[in-house]
Parts: sequence; structure tokens; C-alpha cells
Amino acid sequence: MYNQDRLKVLIIEDDELSAYALCQIMENNFSNIFEKCITVTNVNEGIKTIHQLAPDLVFLDIGLPEKDGFQLFNEISWVKFYTIITSTDSSRGLDAIKIQAVDYLIKPLDYQNLSQAVHKFLLKRINHQSSKEPRIRLDSPNGVLITEPSHIVYCEAVGNNTLLYYANRISQQISKPLKEIEEILVKYGFYRIQKSFLINMNHTIEYNKTEGGFVVLKHYEDIRIPVSKNIKEHFLMIFS
Repeated sequence: MYNQDRLKVLIIEDDELSAYALCQIMENNFSNIFEKCITVTNVNEGIKTIHQLAPDLVFLDIGLPEKDGFQLFNEISWVKFYTIITSTDSSRGLDAIKIQAVDYLIKPLDYQNLSQAVHKFLLKRINHQSSKEPRIRLDSPNGVLITEPSHIVYCEAVGNNTLLYYANRISQQISKPLKEIEEILVKYGFYRIQKSFLINMNHTIEYNKTEGGFVVLKHYEDIRIPVSKNIKEHFLMIFS
């Protein structure tokens, strides 16, 4: 049974080694976002699995046997998932645009490009859902807090608790460590830029490389939040 707190990912790929390598990258680096990968090898199996699984994200190889990967969109009754195209052919970007693919990755897949594509997916998903954003439930010292993730600008670790900072500059203490808050918010476009801070990428307006590197957030322009040197390269790849 799938954990409802994590997203479902389907890989449609006929090359066993490519499918395994992609699964390993996803499970080793994004296990807090996605459930275990499901893989199939052709369009017909893909259609059947999409109807059964209702995935949030599909990695689609377009060089499949029997049927071109893009044919999937002619044969499926609905499209409620995001797609990242994978291919050895760099000439079919226009076809990817027509189906509104999140990204078009050339195989063999590069971790940095894959990571960037996954974060593009997360940002597109939360932007699309902004008008119908789910409310999340968090425990506070005084009871229970119900809030919408888009209203949170950043989170700060305070011992075993976490402070949430909202767009109206009001803060709220939550009775959970930042690591647990990160696990809840990561699929809504949040990113851990250092040990004590988790930021909403949708509120990030500037990265400044002086003073070791820091970010500036909307509504909190007077505050400089430092970026850990260990994740700086990965953060800049996503922020660009």
C-alpha cells in the first residue's frame, strides 16, 4: 500500500539497466518525496499501470519497442500526471513541448540534470495546485495548527521545535523538529538550505554570493539566510 504522504512515480523504459539506474537515483536521493519506483517496459503496460496507479510523475522513454512513447498520450483517457521525457534522441523537443513535459533529458542520465528536472516538477505541481492547495495539520504547543504550505515563507529549527514564518511576518511554533517538518513540506517546494533553515523556493527572490552565500526571501527582505557550502552547488542548480 502506498504512503499517502509521498508521491507515486512510474518509469516507462524498455532498457533494464537504464530503468534500474534511474530507480536507484530516485530511491537514494528522493525517497522522502517518492514511493518506491514502479517500472514497465512498453506503452501498453504504461497505460494499464497509469490507470491502476494514478502516478504523480511519469518518466517516459520515447524510444520504446512497438509503439513510440508519445503514442501513450493518444491512447490514454486522461492525463493527471506530469511527464519527464528520457531519450537518446535530442531532436524531439517540439513533441515534448506539445505534451507539456516538465523536462526532456538525454540518456545516459546525468544526476544534476535529473535532480533539476525533479525540482521543476515539484514547483510546477505546487504552482498548479495553488488554487486548491491542501491544508496541512501540525501540532503546536497550544494544540493543533491547520495551515496552507504556500503561506509559509521559511522554517527555523529551535531545539526540538520549529518556528514557521508566514508571509504576514507572524511566526508560529510547531512541536516537531525541522527534519520532520521538512518531510511534510518538501513536496510543496521547500528546500533545506542548511541545518537550521528550510525555505519555500516559491518565495525565494535572490541568491547573494557575498558573506559566504545567502538567500533573500519575499516578505523578509531584511533577513539574510545563509546557504550551507555543502549544498550550495545543488541549490544554485535548482534556483537558476
